[in-house]
Amino acid sequence: QMNLNNKRKNTSSDKENTNPSFLTNNNKDNKTISYREQHKIKSQKRKRIEAFIEEFTAEANLRVQKMKIEASLLANNIVQRDMIYASKLPKCVREMNIKKFLEEYDGDVDKVMQEQLLKTTYNIKQVEQPQS
Repeated sequence: QMNLNNKRKNTSSDKENTNPSFLTNNNKDNKTISYREQHKIKSQKRKRIEAFIEEFTAEANLRVQKMKIEASLLANNIVQRDMIYASKLPKCVREMNIKKFLEEYDGDVDKVMQEQLLKTTYNIKQVEQPQS
């Protein structure tokens, strides 16, 4: 139990020192430092913080640009893949409006092809049989 208590004490004191070193004041005794020195230390801290923020912002912007490029490439791949799939569809299906395809044929290419076959067969029979 003593080891656990010691470990708990160590972890709680570790949590207190989680601030980056540039944010904490290394000099514990501010009363012995002159006003100019304190101002100089604060100014240095401010500059370090600003440099950190600038570096962080630059890194974040770089990552955002990379993600935008990757997203654009993925979108282009999807468009190209869809164009390939669409080119494999029969011409009558490609030329059909989507609403008609979904409502009349339930989105089933085979149903469209069966109807086209029936129409073609009917037209051939009409040509073969002269009307009297």
